[in-house]
Amino acid sequence: MSTIEKAEIVIVLTIGLSVFFLSNNIVIKIGLGRLFLYASALLLLQSLIRDLWILFSSRSIKLRHQKKIRCVCLESSIGMVGVLVGAILLGLGVDQNLALIDKWAITILLMVVLGIGYYIKDYVFQWNPWRIYRDKDHLNIVFVWKE
Repeated sequence: MSTIEKAEIVIVLTIGLSVFFLSNNIVIKIGLGRLFLYASALLLLQSLIRDLWILFSSRSIKLRHQKKIRCVCLESSIGMVGVLVGAILLGLGVDQNLALIDKWAITILLMVVLGIGYYIKDYVFQWNPWRIYRDKDHLNIVFVWKE
């Protein structure tokens, strides 16, 4: 495990604990559509921050042989699909309120979303041939629609 991965775990835990201790007995009534939208947007935000960190810290890294692949990052795919599902649910008016969510549920949901984002950060979904695989070297992949 690299130093950056350890730092990301510490940041995720710090965010979760901060939300838990700084939210004084809040209770939120939230709909299913908004829950999908917010959780997916959080996943995309985590991915964006990580990608920007890699971009700015990799200026001194020399790129090896780049390969062109018809694929997309699994984390971004799940985030985009979740945002679309949330927007569709909101647009159709299916934003039925769920049970009241307290600070425990908010903290657990936050930690689960950020934990899933951390776990799937290295996975890539390739559609020709269909497969999901792990590739830690994202800097050397050029994403293309057609080869």
